[in-house]
Amino acid sequence: MGRFGSRYTITYGERQIDDKVYPVLELSSAAGPPMTVFTDPETGLIQGVEGRITAGGGEVVMGVGYGDYREISGIMLPHRLINFVNGNPIAESRYDTIAVNVQLSPDTFAVKPQDGAW
Repeated sequence: MGRFGSRYTITYGERQIDDKVYPVLELSSAAGPPMTVFTDPETGLIQGVEGRITAGGGEVVMGVGYGDYREISGIMLPHRLINFVNGNPIAESRYDTIAVNVQLSPDTFAVKPQDGAW
């Protein structure tokens, strides 16, 4: 969401969710919506990211929760992602296999001509 293309102000804070206190990074910028990154206090792994936008006269909070971390090629990667809007889950993705730095064929993302109409 523009992290590398614009400047964000980053501040550290904490937020209690249920009975656990999470370290959070609050990101703000004139170029994009404010965002919050939640990390696990024991592992430092990102547990979720949420962004806040104004729509229809109200605030909408959209985010992704990360879980089921496993070590792949020396790094911890989440194998479960949950997308949510205003705290309500709207989609879940689970991955059995994740590969890092796999050699791809040069035509992996080539668009092939289609016969007929859609």
